[in-house]
Amino acid sequence: MSAPVDEKKEKSFSTSDKPVTKTPTKTKKQTQSYSASDIQVLEGIAAIRHRPGMYIGSTSTSGLLHLIWEALDNAVDESVAGYGKNIWVSLSHDGWATVRDEARGMPFDLMLYQGDYLPAATVILTVPHSGGKFAEGAYKTAGGLHGVGSTVINALSEKLELTIWKDGQEFSQTFSRGTAMPHVITPCDPKLHGTQLRWLYDRSIFDVDAYYSLEAVESRLKAAAYLNRGVTFQLDAWDEVAEQQVEHIYYSRDGLPDYVRDLTTSTNNGTPLSKHVIGIVKEKDSVQVEVALQPTSGYKTVMYSYANAVRTRDGGVHETGFKAALTKVVNDYAIKLGVIKNREKDGFRPEVIQQGLNVVISVKLTNPQFQGQTKDRLNNGPVEGIVRSITDEGLKEWFESNSAAGKEWLKK
Repeated sequence: MSAPVDEKKEKSFSTSDKPVTKTPTKTKKQTQSYSASDIQVLEGIAAIRHRPGMYIGSTSTSGLLHLIWEALDNAVDESVAGYGKNIWVSLSHDGWATVRDEARGMPFDLMLYQGDYLPAATVILTVPHSGGKFAEGAYKTAGGLHGVGSTVINALSEKLELTIWKDGQEFSQTFSRGTAMPHVITPCDPKLHGTQLRWLYDRSIFDVDAYYSLEAVESRLKAAAYLNRGVTFQLDAWDEVAEQQVEHIYYSRDGLPDYVRDLTTSTNNGTPLSKHVIGIVKEKDSVQVEVALQPTSGYKTVMYSYANAVRTRDGGVHETGFKAALTKVVNDYAIKLGVIKNREKDGFRPEVIQQGLNVVISVKLTNPQFQGQTKDRLNNGPVEGIVRSITDEGLKEWFESNSAAGKEWLKK
């Protein structure tokens, strides 16, 4: 029996019907022209002010804090290179922020740029991707890499005051929303050296509720002291709760072990299962690796990772390498110490091994590849294997020398 025929459908496909041609109606969108006159070219300061999120992540509190981190990273880079042991950070109640170091001082001798001779410092603050960290060997390790940090601070500030002490001269220059005002050079005490950036962020760019979180700044400076042993960080900041200026000094003699001890006491993550913090320090293929960890009776994993003293919030290859080595060595010694019999059936899963662990991972390398300007993730492929190898070797040495503490950790 043949299927019923839909006459309307059959008629619509009939070859005897002549096709009806309709003239398309032009919409408003289709009639708008699109030509070279519609193309805009934004460069330098204008580009940063137009799309600030591309450089600082957001225009909220986290983005505002990123201005401080950029200035701080530059000061730390100088200290790590051997220039200066003190860094000052100041936050006032009216929104001004100041970061000062006692390093070599930003150069301000004249340089030729686009047909004009300008002080080098002026170029650094007004031209993205300008700076002294591109030349091979200029810095062995650096957190500020792209030559945009100082420019971003300037571009996103209502007003910025730059002061440099160098070779018996004081260079000072004011910038208004990124535009340079005339500079002044005067004599100063030859013993003075360093750079100071003082800025008032542009409220027309940042969110209304954006603010400098004192807690976040304190945490960052404390971590910076642990990551850069021997460098003193001095904070003078307005405390909204106490309604007064407060002062703090951050300094660490032991570095990452101090950091982990602080985590153990501040995170309420159980009691330590080993008397001393496990410390691993080694350099391989020009990559400096330092790991400090301490297992506890708790169940929360507290892990912080850094690359060139910059916090990598989203981890990266250094965290991956550490976790791989940790899983392998812990299972190796679980079998060796008789805690488990069969790796395939009884082996500990990575997430179980990491429970109750307080750990800080730090790598320092010449050309780190960060994911974006906010530097939240490290992507250098070879670093994973280097960290895995060094962690593997260090953990094995610890287990061999601390079998009793190791067994207690494994039994947990």
